[in-house]
Amino acid sequence: MLTTVLTPEDGNWTQAILDRIDKSIKVVAVSTCHWTNGALIDLSLIGKACRDAGCVLVVDATQSLGAMPLSIPEVKPDFLVAAGYKWLLCPYGFSLLYVSEQWRKARPLEETWLARSNAEDFTSLVKYSDAYMTGARKFDVGEKCTPTILPGAIAALKQIKAWGIVNIAETLAAINLTIATHLEQLGFQLPSVTQRCPHMFGAQLPNTFTGNFVAELKKRDIYISQRGNAVRFAPHLHINSHDVNRLKEALGQLVKGNSHNRNTHDIVTARPETK
Repeated sequence: MLTTVLTPEDGNWTQAILDRIDKSIKVVAVSTCHWTNGALIDLSLIGKACRDAGCVLVVDATQSLGAMPLSIPEVKPDFLVAAGYKWLLCPYGFSLLYVSEQWRKARPLEETWLARSNAEDFTSLVKYSDAYMTGARKFDVGEKCTPTILPGAIAALKQIKAWGIVNIAETLAAINLTIATHLEQLGFQLPSVTQRCPHMFGAQLPNTFTGNFVAELKKRDIYISQRGNAVRFAPHLHINSHDVNRLKEALGQLVKGNSHNRNTHDIVTARPETK
């Protein structure tokens, strides 16, 4: 039986998830934040609740790993996975998997010869082995030695390490605070600052806005994504003050101009009805 946590009215995903964790739940599968609007999920609290209830904790960290601090010793996930192409800046086809020590003797889902104990000795491949590699290496995907992916992934991870995760998070939080403050002034609806991640957030368009918001920004060489009823802002370190100012100017033009056009339209269409 699959239990799905519905969107909480107050935006507090952490509490909504905690309210559904009890001893009847076998596995808790959550992300580090909500993928549509960056709503924060406190994995430390959820990890403790899972341990207290005897649940297996599986974390998808794709939306934040590389842009926001995450403590494995504090959260204590059973499994944690992240695609590399987002905040880890890695090529497509690369991902990371953490397996807690208590699961490292479990049987992997993929039965690849590269996960066997003799896989690195090509002269012995004809001597088929039933034994897996030790530790978490048995969970590796097949064809993990792809030469076109690993060099790019290694370079990206070294760069992230040089920048520092805390520095990345703090820098992106400052950029996003500037954008979020301007959006709120224009009538956008945002999650509370205490309930969103530092590196990305979603905003709902003002009720007065009509038209294709994403397409209009694209015409101005500004690219954002729309996820459901939220437009998602996810800048990285290459975004500077000039980019932010250009975005703010475009937002003001679109929202204020759209509101003005709508009011004018209302006045024009109302005239025949007043006769």
